[in-house]
Amino acid sequence: MTAGMPEYRIPTDAVMAEIKVLEEAGVKIVCNSDIKSAADLKKDYDAVLVAVGAAKGKKLMNLPGHDAKGVYSALEFLKKNRLGEEIELGDTVNVIGGGDVAFDCAGSAARLGKKVNVICLEEGACKASAEERDDAVAQGAVIYGSHSNEEIIVENGKVTGLRVHKIKGFSFAPGTGALIEDPIPDSSYVIPCDNIIFAAGQASDLTSDFGIELNKFGYPVDPATGKSGLRTSLAGVYTAGDIVTGTKFVISAVAMGHEAASLIDKDFGGDGNTDFTLIKRDANPCIGQIDGFCKLGKETENMVAEAKRCLQCDLRKQLTRVKLWTEYSDN
Repeated sequence: MTAGMPEYRIPTDAVMAEIKVLEEAGVKIVCNSDIKSAADLKKDYDAVLVAVGAAKGKKLMNLPGHDAKGVYSALEFLKKNRLGEEIELGDTVNVIGGGDVAFDCAGSAARLGKKVNVICLEEGACKASAEERDDAVAQGAVIYGSHSNEEIIVENGKVTGLRVHKIKGFSFAPGTGALIEDPIPDSSYVIPCDNIIFAAGQASDLTSDFGIELNKFGYPVDPATGKSGLRTSLAGVYTAGDIVTGTKFVISAVAMGHEAASLIDKDFGGDGNTDFTLIKRDANPCIGQIDGFCKLGKETENMVAEAKRCLQCDLRKQLTRVKLWTEYSDN
């Protein structure tokens, strides 16, 4: 979270505060350690949880020009940008992809003062969350929806544009996942740029040397089910997060971490209970009163802000609708 996502989405201070809580709970964190094999690590520990994420950025290898200078994967760009490392960018950046990661890249590049175009198969980049998409657009990003890519144009060793064409729709072939598109005839043209960022997915970087069974995409497999899950082919080695599901939300990985912790606890004789209470509070229905409240002037902006706070109030589900005078009986 401090290398693969923009600072404006997940501030470093917030992440470090979470890490501090773990350390205070007794968790020992060992950094700068390249783990080559879960099987070797298992020799020294009762249980090993592999939560390395989908750590390898993907490029469209069949797209001519994908290996040119100035062409980056999303993870490569986001990591360098987040860590303040030098990355060569021209004035205009074309981002290929339409998911949240694509708009992480678009928002980050726009904040660097670059002109940004987002080229995606989906109409209106509907695959991304509205919040991510709208933020990037507010920063100046331009979306080219319902577009497919033909080639990255390279002149004198430098990227100068991306040749695209418009499509009516698309699908993926069952089994192979090959792209099937319905192109619009004579719609090919070039979107000029100085750089390309591929944000068309991420992948596992695990290999067979890691010591557990992997599927053809490099994700761990539970032999009992033939699918990726919390268990692996090696007893005592478990998995959780994006290395199981592929790229998803942070909260999804956190939730799976809880599931894995519960499973490990059960396997070692515990009850698997990982429930906890963040803070104990007793809801107090007495919210007080203000003298002369009915004579106060309108505060529309403040009213909207306070209404939003009410949506988070502990009492919200305990409040009932006030009856109109006509609803009371004579009895």
